[in-house]
Amino acid sequence: MRKPVGLALGLLSLVHADCFNTSGIKNGGLQCAPDGTCPDGFRCVKDGPSGQPGHCWRSGTGPDAAAGAGRDAFRDTYVAPVCGPPYGPFPNCRQVVPAESACDPVCQAGCECGRRCILDPSTNSTFVCEESPSAPGTTFIQPAGECGGPDQALCAPGSVCITDPACPNLCYKTCRVSGDCPDDSRCTASMIVDNNSVPIPNLFLCSPPVKNCNPTGAAECLPRRANFKCVFLAGLTGALNDSSTVCDCVTLHYKKVGEKCAREPDDCEPGSVCVNGTCRLVCLLKTSLAPCPSATAICTPLYGSTLYGYCP
Repeated sequence: MRKPVGLALGLLSLVHADCFNTSGIKNGGLQCAPDGTCPDGFRCVKDGPSGQPGHCWRSGTGPDAAAGAGRDAFRDTYVAPVCGPPYGPFPNCRQVVPAESACDPVCQAGCECGRRCILDPSTNSTFVCEESPSAPGTTFIQPAGECGGPDQALCAPGSVCITDPACPNLCYKTCRVSGDCPDDSRCTASMIVDNNSVPIPNLFLCSPPVKNCNPTGAAECLPRRANFKCVFLAGLTGALNDSSTVCDCVTLHYKKVGEKCAREPDDCEPGSVCVNGTCRLVCLLKTSLAPCPSATAICTPLYGSTLYGYCP
């Protein structure tokens, strides 16, 4: 939706005035003229889909101030209007915008009220504001819910629909730190990847909710769920977290016991865990039975857990 024409025409008169006090202009709060001009000391920065004029930022500032640092650069963005749930910007969330993007997908900042910051389908690596606002009363699918296909329009603001060959397509909340996730979830070491399997820098996914399950043996989830298994939360986040477990899709957990593995996120098959670069069996620390296949093997505590360990 375009801004009122009157605002653009008013800007033209400011640009061409012989004398104008720009001290009262809010940084990033004034729309550029249709020809891309701004008052002296300001420059026009495109901040939305092509065809939109953008906004005026004081020279040396603005959403693209760090764009020259390349794709890994992140940049501070202006404080967006408070739109209220379910839209952003979310409270207590540090607002930053990925380079070459128009908005912040984690905090949902930088878009007009009623529009979400979503993955740009033309790049699958940058983020844009929705072209049109959602219909009033739209019911979004919350994180961990099935999104039914690659269409992000079903996921709640701040979430993306992740497709998977073995598990249902699910909505995952995006994050940079664990504080961006719900209380029963953590920011994982799993990154969003584009169509070329290139990870999007500094953008991660919140883990599934913490659930009590047994990560040994068949590592079944309770209740059982096809192609989901019980794994250590710490193996997804890279941080010690006692005995907490989650039910995760098996797609990324495929390395066999004895094979080389990745510690973050742990890619060993269910019932095993990555220890010092090798997949090892998970075992019970307190059991009357032999915890490991070898009667002489000692079950060694894992991730600070008092319940589970690994067989050397």
